[in-house]
Amino acid sequence: MPITLVKGSSILASFDRIAEERLKAGRYSSFVVVVPTRRRIRELNRLFIRQTPGAAAGAFPLFTLGTLVHAVAAANLPARKPVPLHVQAVLMQRAIDAVADGLVYFSVSKGSGRKGLSTGTFQKLASVVNGLREAGVGVEELRTEVEANELGEGRKLAEVLAIMEAYEAQLGNSFADPALEMRGVLKVFASEAPQSVWWNAFPSKPDVLFIDGFDEFARPEFELLEWLATVPGLTVVLNFDFHPANEDLFFHLEDNYHSFSGIGFRPPDRPSRAHVENSPGEHEQPAALFHEHVRRNLFRHDDTIERIDAREFVTLIEAADREAEVDTIARIIKARVVEKPEADLSRICVATAHSGAYTPLFREAFARYGIPANITDRYRLDASPLVVGILALGAVVENNFRRRDLLRALTSPYVRPGVDAANLESVSAGLRITAGARKWEERIESRLSVVENQLRTVDDELELSLLEREARMLRKGLDDFRILKEMLAPLSGEHTPAEFHRKLLDLLDKAGVESSLRPHRGPSTGPTGIPGERWEDAERDSRAFATFLSVLEDVVRLRESQNPGPAPLFDYLADLKGAVSLSRYNIRQRYGYGVYVTSIEETRGLSFDTMFIAGLVDGEFPAPYQSEVFLSVRRMAEKRKRFLFQERYLFYQASTNFKRYLYLTYPAAEGNAKELVTSSFVNALKAIADVREWKKKDGAEDQERVRILHGIWSRDELLRRVSEVMWREVSRPDHPAAKEVIKKLGHPIHVEQSRAGEHTEKAYEGFILDGVPEDMKETIAARRGGVYSVSQLETYAQCPFKFFAQRLLKLTPIEEVEEGITPLEKGNLLHQIFFEFFTRWRDEKQPPLRECSEVEFKEATDLLLSMARARLDLIHINAPLWELDKEELLGGPGRPGVMREFLENERRRPDMLAPRYFEASFGGRSGRSDAKLSSSDPVKIGDVLVRGKIDRIDVDDTSGLWIALDYKTGKIPPAKGMWRGEQLQLPVYALAIRELRNRARERAGAGPAGAFYLAKEDEVEIVPQLVPKEVVKNLGLTKKGVSPEEYESIVDGAGTFIRDYVTAIAEGRFPLTSSEKVKYVCKGCDYRMMCRIWVSHQPGEGGEGKEGEE
Repeated sequence: MPITLVKGSSILASFDRIAEERLKAGRYSSFVVVVPTRRRIRELNRLFIRQTPGAAAGAFPLFTLGTLVHAVAAANLPARKPVPLHVQAVLMQRAIDAVADGLVYFSVSKGSGRKGLSTGTFQKLASVVNGLREAGVGVEELRTEVEANELGEGRKLAEVLAIMEAYEAQLGNSFADPALEMRGVLKVFASEAPQSVWWNAFPSKPDVLFIDGFDEFARPEFELLEWLATVPGLTVVLNFDFHPANEDLFFHLEDNYHSFSGIGFRPPDRPSRAHVENSPGEHEQPAALFHEHVRRNLFRHDDTIERIDAREFVTLIEAADREAEVDTIARIIKARVVEKPEADLSRICVATAHSGAYTPLFREAFARYGIPANITDRYRLDASPLVVGILALGAVVENNFRRRDLLRALTSPYVRPGVDAANLESVSAGLRITAGARKWEERIESRLSVVENQLRTVDDELELSLLEREARMLRKGLDDFRILKEMLAPLSGEHTPAEFHRKLLDLLDKAGVESSLRPHRGPSTGPTGIPGERWEDAERDSRAFATFLSVLEDVVRLRESQNPGPAPLFDYLADLKGAVSLSRYNIRQRYGYGVYVTSIEETRGLSFDTMFIAGLVDGEFPAPYQSEVFLSVRRMAEKRKRFLFQERYLFYQASTNFKRYLYLTYPAAEGNAKELVTSSFVNALKAIADVREWKKKDGAEDQERVRILHGIWSRDELLRRVSEVMWREVSRPDHPAAKEVIKKLGHPIHVEQSRAGEHTEKAYEGFILDGVPEDMKETIAARRGGVYSVSQLETYAQCPFKFFAQRLLKLTPIEEVEEGITPLEKGNLLHQIFFEFFTRWRDEKQPPLRECSEVEFKEATDLLLSMARARLDLIHINAPLWELDKEELLGGPGRPGVMREFLENERRRPDMLAPRYFEASFGGRSGRSDAKLSSSDPVKIGDVLVRGKIDRIDVDDTSGLWIALDYKTGKIPPAKGMWRGEQLQLPVYALAIRELRNRARERAGAGPAGAFYLAKEDEVEIVPQLVPKEVVKNLGLTKKGVSPEEYESIVDGAGTFIRDYVTAIAEGRFPLTSSEKVKYVCKGCDYRMMCRIWVSHQPGEGGEGKEGEE
């Protein structure tokens, strides 16, 4: 129970009695109440309204210390404009600007203001300056501290002093922040009769002032109360939690206690009637005894302390992780509601020290269990997605359509200008657009022209659909960008404050910000049937928007009063960013609705029937001390010493504000990895009290725990339990609630059982012909006569389902954005460069590279490098590693580059093979292909038509040997893939060369061979996977070849595999890949998130790499 100190009449010491009596008598203005939080004011307002039934009531005399000071200042001091925290931020950054030239420790360039500091540094600096001033440390005291400094901190403290002086200069004679108001009030009390000051503020001359629920007071606050205690006829009653015998808990309050005693505050002469009237009821008596025991003994190191048995009403719960912790809390609450449906949920509180990690978990869990929740966190305005989106719109104009600003704005769900944000993101990523309105338009137009030209020549079905899709995306992107450019144009240039205000509001209207909030306003019924289930989201967004508009108006008014002329957008955005960085907002509390979920700090002065304290792990509660590095060493030491006691006191308050039950919960681990340490506060409580414990793994479980943790408390759980029983087919659950879902679960369970091994529902395992209409069956069957590319056949070989998703459903995944050049782009680039070089070298009848003189070889090298540079110049990439990527290809200091290494390898080859044909296509349009050998007709392998393009064919005219070479810039496919029918490229090329050679009436020699040509820095070589061993030896290669028998087996086997694949496609067989292929097929697959096999067969680390080894 809090102690009471009085200066004045002890008869007036009972807050509850005096308030009730005077409210009933209509004497609302005869007393004043000061409490620490606005939330407590709202609670008292509701209490006072209930105590004045049937009568009209004016504003009750309820204040925080800040609002009390403001009321006294307004009645006794010259008028000044009050400065809220967000306006203080703007003035603070202007103060930093004003002294920027003299700053060394904070190293801010002139004119940069807050923008020259990180957000964290600015917030910390503003907090330090405001904290010093609110603690009563003025300019002169800080100057004395700077001059007396002996620890080498002079530079730092001098700059803090300079910023404080500049800030107070910004306040001038027009503005007043809370610290300046307090300073003025103390001066007026010292210069005038205290009674006159008090009566000026309160003409009704109240005779009692209650100060209730505080823990400690700053020096100016104590001085204010000291002056108030001298007002004749005014009794000051001070209620605060303190016990003089427990310094391990109340150490930080001892100074206050002794200071008040020193100025005449004493306990009341006799116990007030309120203590008797408010004595706990029978069911609250055990909790009250526990509160007093904790107050006297918590954190004390004394072996003689007698333990209290609190097992009936205090429970300590260990959960596996945070999700399990929140789930357990929800179950306990749901069980209480089921037991007592009439229970008032608003009398249950769930509090955490750091709500950020828990709020979304509670919101989701309470919705799942059907528990109404009143989640009332205090949020940072600069972290609101809505505000981030609004500021990003301004940054788009300020930074000339920088891509990250544009996407930050457009990906906000509250910015709806009618454009396709995802499309703009994909287009800009593909074109490497980083900034510049002109570059946006030029690059999109240029790429659109290229794509439209490619559409005239491409023949691959997938490539054609991709190009058509890209063309649509580019046209849409260009149109959308122009819409955005026109919409944002009014913000360009300079504006007066009024103009900026009007134009920004117009922009927000056009961007659909306010309209995006309208459909969500007010309570709604969610899928669980709870009214207001998603109310918190809508309320939070609306509150954030309302707070932002208020901040905007204050910033505009400030600039009108100081700098009314035109200013650039940069200045307005700097003011706004500074203002929102220190702004906070709350979700409005809905009284009487749902479980109260908040931070522990917000529960001060409140009382509940049931209290949950969650997240009791070291590092969170108590939190680690964060040094105020901008203070002096002495002040830092003082703050560090008080910090732990403040955390202890907060735990004490939270663990004693319940009347019936207290639950303390903590997670044992963070997910499946990091183990967490239980809070030392829990151990301190267990040292003085016996509590009931629920351990994560506890064999001795009590009945209540079993009932709560293993009972069915949500619809989701009911579905899961019924599914498990039906899967085992032990029995059908005989429960009224289960009958509703059994019908719905029967079919999906039957399907899953089929997939698990019964195979009775083949249509759900990829064999789709039985489940599709006749016209679709005909369409699928017609694919038997289609033309297939090698990549299509390889896709089916690896995973038929992927072929189905990619080729039949045409599902195109959104590719991840890569800042540098992608492996695919690098491969295409080398193909183009080598094609241009070899065709030109051949057509100009230049000598083979191995026969070139030094001069001729230098000409070849220069030609290849010039072609490579020309191609690279067409690529627009603004990424840190792009220059290194170019150097890898072209060479640089100490590195020859891939181009030179490639030509050197060509020159060193001992064989008589000569590059003859390049990009030899079969079954495709002309495009980039070799006219000397290419054919528009596909190649027939068995009865299947196949198309493709061979990167290069080398020919030995003496032996008649032809070798298909496929360029690779990455990993070489494993040779074993040819035996499994998964790697068809080289066998198909060998078969294709036979037919192309016949069509061109070229000399037929040995069976065509196939090899990969690896073109990587420091690794340029030919990998002869399908080359006879004797040929490999003649080529001077170290890699193994194949025997004639192996060659024939691989090539003939490829024809069999291809026939089987096409037959399966035409018969509608598209099952998932086999389990033995998962480790190298599924890893990195674009469709893995929609494939069930990925869930049950996670590839091991390194599996893919091992599969790729030769």
